[in-house]
Amino acid sequence: MNELSELLGDEKEIDIKKTIENVKYFFKVKYDKLLMLASEDQLQGIRYDKLKVSSSPINNIESTQLKRIKAQGYLNNINQCINSLDPLKAKVLRYRLIDNKMMIEVESIIGYSHKSTYRIFNNACYEFAQRLKLLADIDLLEYKE
Repeated sequence: MNELSELLGDEKEIDIKKTIENVKYFFKVKYDKLLMLASEDQLQGIRYDKLKVSSSPINNIESTQLKRIKAQGYLNNINQCINSLDPLKAKVLRYRLIDNKMMIEVESIIGYSHKSTYRIFNNACYEFAQRLKLLADIDLLEYKE
């Protein structure tokens, strides 16, 4: 059982409030950066003739392209995590954190009360953080001391 706990990372108690804040911060700051990086123009081709690879400006282009591909992979993992949530939780999370809708707008779209929408949103954030850690090795979970 110890190996399983270690594999799943459930040996520590999670601070749910801080985890939710981490998810909000992630989408506010880091998600937009991933989107920008992932949407960079694709390379048309790279020429290696007559250039030193170690000092080539092409290395910078390759590095940027590799970062773009990695960012796209992270975005795919993030979308998989969102899509694996309950459909209502996925909608609320997308509306609030990706579409940047105000909570009152989300409430009117889904037809739930203010309190219920916040509960759904908080649960979605918490579940998203758990799934993201397992799938993409991005740890947004905050642990209690």
